[in-house]
Amino acid sequence: MITIIRLENWRAYRSFELKLKPGTTFLVAKNGVGKTSLIDAVRWALDPQLSAQSDMLHGSADSGSVKVELVVGNHSVQIERSLIKGRGKVPKSEMIACIDGERTLNIDDVYRLFEAEWGTEYGFLTRVSFITDRLLYSDEEPDLRAHLSDVFGLKNLQQTIKELGPAILKSERDIKTERADVSATEGDLFKAEAELQQSTLALNKAMTVEQIKREEADNARELVCEAERVETSAIELKLWHESHAQIADAAKPIIGQTTPDIDLRDILETSERSIKDQISKERERLAVLSNRIQSIEMELARLLNAEADCPVCRRPLDDQSRDIAKSQHQLDLETAREAMTSIDLERPAALEAQVRELLRQAVELGDAPLQYYSPPGDLADLKVRSDMAREAHELAVADVREFKIRYAAAVELRDDIQTSLADLTKISLLFRRHATLKTAQAALEATVSEVLESQLKPISQEVNRRWDALFADRPGLYLDSSGSITRPLETQDLEFSAFSSGEKMVAKLLVRLAILIKTTRVPFFWIDEPLEHLDPDARRFVALTLAHLSEDDALAQIFVTTYEETLANLLVDQASSNAHLEYLCTTPLS
Repeated sequence: MITIIRLENWRAYRSFELKLKPGTTFLVAKNGVGKTSLIDAVRWALDPQLSAQSDMLHGSADSGSVKVELVVGNHSVQIERSLIKGRGKVPKSEMIACIDGERTLNIDDVYRLFEAEWGTEYGFLTRVSFITDRLLYSDEEPDLRAHLSDVFGLKNLQQTIKELGPAILKSERDIKTERADVSATEGDLFKAEAELQQSTLALNKAMTVEQIKREEADNARELVCEAERVETSAIELKLWHESHAQIADAAKPIIGQTTPDIDLRDILETSERSIKDQISKERERLAVLSNRIQSIEMELARLLNAEADCPVCRRPLDDQSRDIAKSQHQLDLETAREAMTSIDLERPAALEAQVRELLRQAVELGDAPLQYYSPPGDLADLKVRSDMAREAHELAVADVREFKIRYAAAVELRDDIQTSLADLTKISLLFRRHATLKTAQAALEATVSEVLESQLKPISQEVNRRWDALFADRPGLYLDSSGSITRPLETQDLEFSAFSSGEKMVAKLLVRLAILIKTTRVPFFWIDEPLEHLDPDARRFVALTLAHLSEDDALAQIFVTTYEETLANLLVDQASSNAHLEYLCTTPLS
């Protein structure tokens, strides 16, 4: 990942340094301050195919530089690309690099290190890892087809397709220059037709085998999915029982011994109601005793203040009767106070709080997850079988491709002989050969496309999952192996060029994220103003996705520029320590 950026006399920056951490960094600044220039500087330093431009030097400076420090695997890499003003309008550019502190004289060593550590061709890396508004509408799109062919082992086929290009051009030149006649016999035609018939039968057989192998591969994969589903359900059920047991153990002093399958919610709800009833009764008893004490104290006071007559019956009151009544009142008062002191509301209240918390945990735990039984077999063994079935299908696809080429060659031969027998000139034969080369090229390209489309499904599904969550009213984003993006619209597909600005940014963002995560080990992704063209809900969704994406180790570093300071602050506060906030000064840069 990128750790330090230093700019000297680069566009609006006279001198600038930024140190970066792992995780998602939001760089906040107003528009026009230099956010895009910062991303352009990093990309320019890392991509030797990008040339120097006349507007790259700051003001009237004679020289400038962009320095980028990275951690690549276990290595520290420093790349410095400098600008030197010459006599022309465009400054000259020089590049130096160091690996683990030692300067390398061959800059290709650095690129080979990047490709080995990150699993992708370097030119593809610098195009897929950076998104700016300008790149959305330029022709500098990464060559997704070539990258996927390399990832999925189709590089040789792509090379064959590439090599067919000169052969096709040569056949076109031959058509223009060759005018010789071609002759053939009826026997040649009979053999050619017999060979064509055999090629047709072989091709049909190969296509039948390919279909069988495809079904076997699909069935094997389905068995793997089913076994994984059974294994996952068993794990989930085990975790549920463990949590259930923990709650039951905590509640055992209150509700007693339970069984693993009992619904704790009903028992805890009953216990909670019982405790509440107990507390209510104790409070009523407390009120009765309080009133009783107050009444006794009043009667005792009246007795003590009475003169010769009883304050109740108005009969004459002697000292002995007064003492007896006083003793009785005091005894009643002491008894009531002792009863009142014996009432403890704190313990049932604490018990109620404990039961309420256990009930909350039981409600949150919910019902036991569904248990899938009877796995189709051992998961590891099923995966091995699935891999073998997939490899067998790939071989069958290769066989079909080969037999298609043979069939095309047989058709060409038969047609050539027929042409010759019809006294056509060699130009007709060359036309046929040219058509065969084109057919072979198309067949190979179709084969590559078929395999890539199959391998591209997990990537498309990942893109669609995030797209549908954001644009629920516009589902079904489609990505093909050439990198083209469309989505269905009534009876036809809507081309990418017709997407809104916000849709374009989100589509490019999701596609490149999926490509980076699923097919490379590239640790960083830099995006310039991805929130600018989005409505508030979409803006929050995209920002939240970027803020949390680095938490699952899919990407070590995500760098996002934005003017949305409030949203960035909120996300950084809510996210883990993986999210960071940096400010770019909003006054003219010096």
